[in-house]
Amino acid sequence: MVALPPLEPCLAKYLTSTPAYASQTGGNLLLRMDNAVIAGDNVPYHSGGIQTTSKFSFTYGRVEVRAKFKQGQGSWPAIWMMPEEPVSYGGWPNSGEIDIMEHVNYENVVHQTVHNGAVTGSGGGSSATSSSAYNTADFNVYAMEWSPTAVKFYLNGSLRYTYNKPANATSAQWPYDKPFYLILNQSGGAGWPGAINNADLPFWMEVDYVKVYKQPEFESGATYKIFSAINNTSVVDVNANGTTNGSWVILWSNNTPSTLNQQWRLTNTGDGYYKLQPMHALTKTFDVTNAATVNGTKIQIYDDNATPAQRWQIKSVGNDYYVLAPANAPSKQLELTGAVATNGTRLQINAPTTANAQKFKLVKQ
Repeated sequence: MVALPPLEPCLAKYLTSTPAYASQTGGNLLLRMDNAVIAGDNVPYHSGGIQTTSKFSFTYGRVEVRAKFKQGQGSWPAIWMMPEEPVSYGGWPNSGEIDIMEHVNYENVVHQTVHNGAVTGSGGGSSATSSSAYNTADFNVYAMEWSPTAVKFYLNGSLRYTYNKPANATSAQWPYDKPFYLILNQSGGAGWPGAINNADLPFWMEVDYVKVYKQPEFESGATYKIFSAINNTSVVDVNANGTTNGSWVILWSNNTPSTLNQQWRLTNTGDGYYKLQPMHALTKTFDVTNAATVNGTKIQIYDDNATPAQRWQIKSVGNDYYVLAPANAPSKQLELTGAVATNGTRLQINAPTTANAQKFKLVKQ
């Protein structure tokens, strides 16, 4: 038996590792559940599934699965997602869950749901859910689109339900700014479906394909202001509106009306990194001085030369905040020197921490 991470309280927590329960048939994935006797494994039922934890996860994008399944009393096929680090928000349900498709028993509908600390009750049910009729005799396409502001569910190309990020959302309402992985499984019994009718066995779900499209977190070519989490009012700026190589990158009060030296064009370089160009000097870009990798190295603007010192990975840390890591020193993060938010404080790279001095909010202009 293979233990899954913590699941919904009412869902079976184990999958058998016997290959017959997760196999290929005609090029499709077949997940099975039955009550066969397996030597050395004396549980009454065995079920199959796959999961991508520690192998593949992503933040924001689209998942599309074409699948069909057999109905039966006690059957519970599911296509769903869980966070790679559930402890980051206190465990389930606060850490979140996205159910792209669930079906129980002989219902003529499928369920598409999100779970979090605000919508999930003590019994495990969620108020953020929708039920839709599906083609019970054939394949259906179940899809989910996930952005920084909403989770949308589709059935056969039709939008069926949207969970929008609440205004001023807490982590209990929106724990969806971190990597989630995929689970496909054919389970049964437990709380929701109730008792299994052995005459309906075996249960199965057949999967034609799984497609995942990762959404860039920021629009390439768009302009952003970069606010510091230290006070959420000061922004990343170029000292004295400088346009020459070596001009300092600093923190400064947000100018009103807005000025170009406080705005940055983000361009996706196609390898998971972005370059950041100041709008008042678009031939320059955000640069780690001398391409150094030691703690305390300051940030400047410099001619765009496509080196790793000018390429930045922007990673979500939740609550709309991000950390920026340079490609030439991926173990470092952008930081406000001394964690001081006074005008003119320079930016540098340093070893990662969870402090606000290394967190930034990027706001599209």
